[in-house]
Amino acid sequence: MYNLPEDIQKEILSFVMVCGKNSNYIVNKETYNYFKSKNFHKCGPIIVLGKHVCKNCYKRELQYFQMICMNCGYF
Repeated sequence: MYNLPEDIQKEILSFVMVCGKNSNYIVNKETYNYFKSKNFHKCGPIIVLGKHVCKNCYKRELQYFQMICMNCGYF
């Protein structure tokens, strides 16, 4: 990855880093900058109904689920 141009590096990282809860792919400064630019630093795993989901990527779904659980969903 050190000898590749930046645009090819970003294309590869877009396939490898889909979510920030799996941040095992930060190996150098360029990957860290890509990680920060995509707001992956806000991601983190939480457990909902026995499944691990990301709290940033599924923010809207979690808010809707929280509304249903609190019985505040008036339509």
